[in-house]
Amino acid sequence: MKNIFILALLLTSLSFANAQSDEEKVDEVIHKVFDAMRAGDSTVLVTYFIKQPAMKTVYKKKARFSFTRDP
Repeated sequence: MKNIFILALLLTSLSFANAQSDEEKVDEVIHKVFDAMRAGDSTVLVTYFIKQPAMKTVYKKKARFSFTRDP
């Protein structure tokens, strides 16, 4: 029983460590994008964007959120 508890505790702590790692990765990308904008480096900046973005409009109607794809 003690081994199962330790295993569950270990698996839980690993999942939290992974979530923090993902947040750090996103934070790093955000910082790199703003550093490129401050430096005026469009060559680096363009690598963080996709060529054909899907533009969408989000709206709230009758207490529900919906979205439409813009042309």
